Amino acid sequence: MESKTVKTQLRKDNLLWLAHNMELPARIQALTLKLGLKARRESKFRFYSLYHHICMPDILEAAWRAVVKNNGVAGVDGVSIRQIKESPGGESIFLDDLRKRLVSKSYKPSPVKRVYIKKANGKLRPLGIPTVADRVVQTATVILLTPIFEQDFLDCSYGFRPKRGAQDAVRKIMSFVKKGYTSVFDADISSYFDNIPHVKLIKALKQRIADSTFLKLIRMWLKCAILEQARDGKFVAFRSNKGTPQGGVISPLLANIYLHWFDKQFSWTSDAKTGNAVIVRYADDFVIMMKRNSKQLISWVCKILTERFELEINREKSKLIFLPFNSLDFLGYNFSRRRDQYGKNYKYWHLEPSKKSLLREFKSIGSITSHSNCCVRVKDLIESLNRQLTGWGNYFCLGNPHRSFAKVDRHAREKLWKHLRRRSQRGYRKWEGQSSFNYLTKEIGLYSLTELHAKSHSKRAGCGKSARPVR
Repeated sequence: MESKTVKTQLRKDNLLWLAHNMELPARIQALTLKLGLKARRESKFRFYSLYHHICMPDILEAAWRAVVKNNGVAGVDGVSIRQIKESPGGESIFLDDLRKRLVSKSYKPSPVKRVYIKKANGKLRPLGIPTVADRVVQTATVILLTPIFEQDFLDCSYGFRPKRGAQDAVRKIMSFVKKGYTSVFDADISSYFDNIPHVKLIKALKQRIADSTFLKLIRMWLKCAILEQARDGKFVAFRSNKGTPQGGVISPLLANIYLHWFDKQFSWTSDAKTGNAVIVRYADDFVIMMKRNSKQLISWVCKILTERFELEINREKSKLIFLPFNSLDFLGYNFSRRRDQYGKNYKYWHLEPSKKSLLREFKSIGSITSHSNCCVRVKDLIESLNRQLTGWGNYFCLGNPHRSFAKVDRHAREKLWKHLRRRSQRGYRKWEGQSSFNYLTKEIGLYSLTELHAKSHSKRAGCGKSARPVR
């Protein structure tokens, strides 16, 4: 009974954190808390009156502030956040018109503009960019749906949830590894966001939502046209009966809602009940960790994802790993078993950034210090480089990142020094007897991840402890 009380309090704290993070007014905070508590107390209750909450001025204003904070680009209509602010009447007229369309139920989402970004492996990832108006309504919907479904989500899910993140998933994996879960099935779902079946996703939503107008709104977003620019420069429109645009505000939540039922199915298996297997999932990336290798469980996972959830498993990327003999790369980290380097006769579990993460960081540093930025002021260049190093160091501060940090520092100094020397005919020169390290860190102001990490940790950082961020 005590554990249930603790879990309820934790869920309540998550809702309060979400309300504070999205800067919700007191009235909306009270509403989200009531929705969450109702969903927590009655696990089978279906909410039948949600649509009118979206039309509330307070929730639309809160959604607008969240969209402005993210500072996204314009959609197919070409209307940006800046244009809305500078238009006659500004955001008040924009929100009032949007609210009228929602109340009269004349609101219809605009087509989604599809763009492509390069992935680490060189392939292209499609992103769907809704208009600013659609992003505001989607954010308002997320504010209402999150407290409801947050009560249903299991603890094994870490992606796109309040007070949870990739570092928490990494800590959990390391704790399971230390407990003996060393047979790991690293699964990869091919193009998950583009292959979620609409019919089954709506069925998953109906487990909690009985408001037909509210469901119709979500269905319109799923069915709206996608505009993609062809090679001849013209835009081609098409529709699909599956997928939710990766880049939409509501897409991460819908993706979690759909895979939540896979988490539930897994928790009912005999391996999960007996404690032989556990799952750690971050959005569509997940690992099945086992104490004893179970081929039946792995085949069941592949079968249920393919047949019941209509998702495709990437057989080339999905693999079974035995951690004492191999290493695991997950969420940018590398998990491995190593011998102590100080001469002591014992082995320990080692956690550090993976080789791919290092190469990606090297590439990011190279792009900042490339020839194309020779006209950028040195002060602005250093700020951009320090921002990149700090963000990377904050994420990879768990475990044993010292050697990786030293490699990144050395690479950043070499690239920056080369960049400074080619900026002009005279170039940059050190004082006689001055090291390049002191010159770049003391005079120019380049951050050193090794020094910052040493200052923020009085002891050697461990995965089980929460690491302080690099400042």
